[in-house]
Amino acid sequence: ATSATSATSASPASASCKPSTYPSVQWTVVLETSQSDRLTAYSAPLLADLNGNGVLDLIVATSSGKLHRLNAKTGKPLEFGKIRMAGEVQADLSVEDVTNESSNLNIIVCDMKGNIFCFNHNGISMWDVNVGGQIPSGPTLVRRGADVNIHVVTSTGHLWSLNGKDG
Repeated sequence: ATSATSATSASPASASCKPSTYPSVQWTVVLETSQSDRLTAYSAPLLADLNGNGVLDLIVATSSGKLHRLNAKTGKPLEFGKIRMAGEVQADLSVEDVTNESSNLNIIVCDMKGNIFCFNHNGISMWDVNVGGQIPSGPTLVRRGADVNIHVVTSTGHLWSLNGKDG
């Protein structure tokens, strides 16, 4: 007679728990709170060195329409103006020097009320436009030489192409 061993049986040494291979938490921060509203960050965080100082910034938009700028290494909130969009932000943010006015980057933000804003690295609005409809997905930026075009599609089915310098 042949004996069979179970493939599911394990020796005591192989049954022991192994240390976690998950990364450790570097930092955590509460962006904002509300007693009355459910606040959510739908869009992906944006990571960029906005002002060319060698420090990565982390930009996060929330359903309240606020934009938050944090030091990506420490999580410390950084000065970023008082940006609050008219509608909630669900679209991913985009970054590029669209105005070609300096070596600093601009942030393009779209909200669910059809607004598209271009902010400079300090959170100051460079231009804005309302295209109507909701904008649930992030803009696509296309550079051709010194010119940058910003493309967005709205919930009404319209595709918009804007000049990055002035919207």
